[in-house]
Amino acid sequence: TRGNYTEALEILERISRPSENSRVIFFKGICYLVVDDLEKAIREFDMIIEKKDPAYYDDALYFKAIALLRCDEKEKALEQLNLLASLSTPYSPKARALISKVPRH
Repeated sequence: TRGNYTEALEILERISRPSENSRVIFFKGICYLVVDDLEKAIREFDMIIEKKDPAYYDDALYFKAIALLRCDEKEKALEQLNLLASLSTPYSPKARALISKVPRH
């Protein structure tokens, strides 16, 4: 439930120096995505993308694209998805599938 994710966010915020821990940043982004705080989710995913942390980089690109689509930011989402589709990662097929489903203007 959303309440569980809100609780999880409170716990993640209490972890010391969360901005340095990619795992914490990623899970905060997921929690924000679930509770529909999309701006905060995007901010968290951007931190991972900027750090280029290989453990969460692909995941962050994918879930940032999801958040952008939910914000109706199709062009920005497509940028993320096209980048992800060009990489050799398990998320590439998912990115290509999403690209084909995004309505174009």
